[in-house]
Amino acid sequence: MKKKIKVGYQKDYFSHSQLEHLDEELLDVELEEFMEEADLWKALEEERILAVAKNMSDLPFYKKGEKYIIGALIGRLIEGNISLREEIPSTSTGIIGLVTLSSQIENRRTLAELNEDDTMYCSNVERRLKQHFPSAKICCHLDRANRYNLGLELNINGESKQFFLTQSTFVGLVDKMVTQIMEG
Repeated sequence: MKKKIKVGYQKDYFSHSQLEHLDEELLDVELEEFMEEADLWKALEEERILAVAKNMSDLPFYKKGEKYIIGALIGRLIEGNISLREEIPSTSTGIIGLVTLSSQIENRRTLAELNEDDTMYCSNVERRLKQHFPSAKICCHLDRANRYNLGLELNINGESKQFFLTQSTFVGLVDKMVTQIMEG
């Protein structure tokens, strides 16, 4: 039997449904609650936990030499079916990142086994677009037909505008959306 890995989270940071979702997604994970964020990071430094669970909206892209790295991205939890044309959720809504020390290669390998590639691709598309349009609401998700659906809502000259793209791969989605907005 595989040993359960310990992932810490801050009390009152996640909703009850998010914690249930994390628990369901991560069968080999034991969730450990911390009252203070400082204690959570200290436990990671002391290797009492393998990773820290955070919402993706709080996590930037990794830059070389940083102390922490996202080791895994876990599935988006959005209640019901997503219809981007009705409402575009905030960027990275419901995606949870498991952050570990960048120096801990073995921990990173363990977390990589938990990573969900499609969630990672969608999150990367959203966060890359956020670099171009910091105030935009952006959502990328994979539908039942395995197509990437991307929606972006942006305020241009005081008017809210929405842009949509659908394609079979995440490759090129960011460039196509930027071009569409710049030309539109």
